[in-house]
Amino acid sequence: MSHIQRETSCSRPRLNSNM
Repeated sequence: MSHIQRETSCSRPRLNSNM
């Protein structure tokens, strides 16, 4: 899930904050 987190961080930094 590391690669997914990085993609989400770039696309939606807010989602990463929730996680």
